[in-house]
Amino acid sequence: MIATSSDSSDETITAFLEKTGTVQADFIHIMRDKDNQIAEQYKAQVLPTSLFLGKGLKVVKRIPGELDWEDPELIKFIKEMPN
Repeated sequence: MIATSSDSSDETITAFLEKTGTVQADFIHIMRDKDNQIAEQYKAQVLPTSLFLGKGLKVVKRIPGELDWEDPELIKFIKEMPN
């Protein structure tokens, strides 16, 4: 998983993770998109936007707005995504 932030400094991101008790796992990578290049490339016009990428980094699913990561339908979708 790659999380990008176009509106926060590295310090703000770190403070947010500490405040929310979010532990950065080995499979989560957080990077700043300070020039909005990633957001523009993937047409993320609403923040947050979650993108699920498949082969060749093609967008398989786009979900603008906040996500409920415990939603059974979302969990099913993620489990059924090809590796």
